[in-house]
Amino acid sequence: MSERIEDEGSKPRTRREALEEHEYGHSPVLGGPEVHSTRHEPLPDVEHSGYHDVQIQEDRIEFEHRDFAIAAFTMVLVSLITFYIPLFNGLLGGVIGGFFARRYGPALGAAAVASVMVPALLAFFYGWDTPDFLRFFSGLGYWGWAALHVFGVFVGAVSGVFGSHPVRVRQRQGEATGG
Repeated sequence: MSERIEDEGSKPRTRREALEEHEYGHSPVLGGPEVHSTRHEPLPDVEHSGYHDVQIQEDRIEFEHRDFAIAAFTMVLVSLITFYIPLFNGLLGGVIGGFFARRYGPALGAAAVASVMVPALLAFFYGWDTPDFLRFFSGLGYWGWAALHVFGVFVGAVSGVFGSHPVRVRQRQGEATGG
């Protein structure tokens, strides 16, 4: 049977009090202060610890411009997958990327990245082994395809942002502005 712990009538010391009084050992692994707990020392209550507004955050990488990165990656990926459909590839990539961006600034920035990166990648891969670079898509040519792609990406990005907001939100924004 376990031993009964008698109440000595005093408030139990917290780990913080032990650290402040320098009654601790040093951790052999970490080298920092190490407080040993015993069966007589309960964990401190929040009221007595002094840590009222402390929040624990996980250690992870936070992207500052996450919506821009996701939108640009999506636009480039979808446009490369559907490169063989001249206007539709940029339009589809722009709509999906603009939907993920949800604001016009990141969406148009991602569209600018995709409108440069996709034609550059296709020019690199297509021109790797063929000298007839300008005969890309026969009658349309590379420059015509690139112009349709750029136009489609920007139009798709704007329409993707517009479509990312539900109709109720757009109606409330119109009522707030008096429109």
